Amino acid sequence: QTELGEAYAMADCLVLPSDYPETWGLVVNEALATGLPCVVSDAVGCAPDMIRDGESGYVYPLGNVEALAAALAKVRWRKAEGYDWRPHCRRTVGEFSYDATTAGLVHACRSVIRRSPGLEPSADVPLRVVACCGQMVIVGGVERMTFLMLNVLRPYGARVHCIVNGWENFRITPMVEEVHATWSV
Repeated sequence: QTELGEAYAMADCLVLPSDYPETWGLVVNEALATGLPCVVSDAVGCAPDMIRDGESGYVYPLGNVEALAAALAKVRWRKAEGYDWRPHCRRTVGEFSYDATTAGLVHACRSVIRRSPGLEPSADVPLRVVACCGQMVIVGGVERMTFLMLNVLRPYGARVHCIVNGWENFRITPMVEEVHATWSV
């Protein structure tokens, strides 16, 4: 892992041709942070968020070798034309920093706790939260943070229901139950 920076520095782009649903693809974050454009299949979970066509790289349909080759040709052509990928790549990955993630979670929690204008807080009306936990199939940092935040609502009497994936949710559902939430697929 200590040699990754050197590998990224020597590369013209990162290719992540995952042929199975990749939950996120953390190597994309790493590559973008170094200013390296990425070409990823549409099976890579972070593709919709991190890959901005022509700015931070390209997404191609899984299994379409011609589209992969065309995306690589675009990267090569743009580099030859003098396009500087670095500022766009770094700006994109910067939107997914710990600070940005924390701000988003704080905003989400505050919006749930906030009462509608004109309604008086009442002990008879508990807070109700529906947490969309799709794409969570591993127990990683963001997943743990999500459930820590949901657990913070318990002392306020919140009722939390989590919607989880229909596939490989067995790692996430114990965390749902630890915060005394209900869940469904």
